[in-house]
Amino acid sequence: MVRLIQNTWFIATVATLAIVSLGVIRFRVKPANFKQALRTSKQILVPELQTTPTPSFGESTTTSHAFTTPRRVRPTLAPKSLGRYVAPTTTTTTGMTMTPVGNCSLPPNGRWAMANVGRAFPPFWMAVYGSNDIVSQSLLFSHNWEQLNVNLYGRPGHAVDIGGNVGFYTFALAKAGWNVTTFEAMSTNVALMKATLCANPDIVERVDLHEVGLGDSPGRCSLMSHSINVGDGMVVCSANDMPNHLAPTNMVVREHFEVKRFDDQFPKGKFAEQKVDFVKIDVEGFECKVFRGASKLLQQKPRIIQSEVWGTMQGCTPRQYVQLFMDAGYHLTRNPLCQGDVFLGELPKGTAIADYWMCHTGT
Repeated sequence: MVRLIQNTWFIATVATLAIVSLGVIRFRVKPANFKQALRTSKQILVPELQTTPTPSFGESTTTSHAFTTPRRVRPTLAPKSLGRYVAPTTTTTTGMTMTPVGNCSLPPNGRWAMANVGRAFPPFWMAVYGSNDIVSQSLLFSHNWEQLNVNLYGRPGHAVDIGGNVGFYTFALAKAGWNVTTFEAMSTNVALMKATLCANPDIVERVDLHEVGLGDSPGRCSLMSHSINVGDGMVVCSANDMPNHLAPTNMVVREHFEVKRFDDQFPKGKFAEQKVDFVKIDVEGFECKVFRGASKLLQQKPRIIQSEVWGTMQGCTPRQYVQLFMDAGYHLTRNPLCQGDVFLGELPKGTAIADYWMCHTGT
């Protein structure tokens, strides 16, 4: 009987040691996962959102927050071209990132992103789409869009942002000391911009947000966007406006909106008495129609006008569009430093799109 007990004890001891050994072995093969977790912990943390597919305009999106344990995050370098660090943050057990947003709430499918605009300025929080939006994804993961560096635009003055999208140019310029008049027609973009203003009270007085679209005549038009780029609205005022190659089945009508002329709307603005120094316009091929209603803007001779030029535009050809600026004393260049002249034969054709900077000859 004693020998049976001893044998049983020996077997139990061996089994226990085997289990512990397996545990040690399992623990010791985890370094790869640990390193991956460490790399992840050094990245910018924003709320870990699990969202349903982005709905059509007017539908709601439910959002839940994944569970994470509290931890401190080390500073992370933003894109090398900017050389700025991103301020550390702390996550809570609910998965929400503790940010300086106070009681600012996000609209459906919204998420906080850290934006970075140049060496001379601290990063700041922006409200962006949580999914299915190209600009937002760039801000979430690269903390910038189009490698914007506001230092390149010269001394702060008055900027006009036509087609504000989620507001990156608007807020970057405002953070750098500019007064900014912004026009944005898509209500979901406007909701995100208002959340960002709530989170950045220091720039509220420097931003004049107009919730309208601009065109060559007053009226009502529709905004369409692709299912994988919901915040990038294309203006359609009639069935003939949409070029055939820009009407895929995944384009969705998001909403209808009011169109006004810049020359009629701008004088009502907060900064109407201040000369315009810089213009950024990005309205997806509708630029020509906007400037046909903005003769007073060119009369102010802004130092730089940054514009997309589409190979197929609404209301004019790319050459006719660029000619508007050349007739007003501008030359077409390749960057905000007004370097590298662009010749008319180089303008985009068909489905091509290019960014150009029109610099006044007195610049």
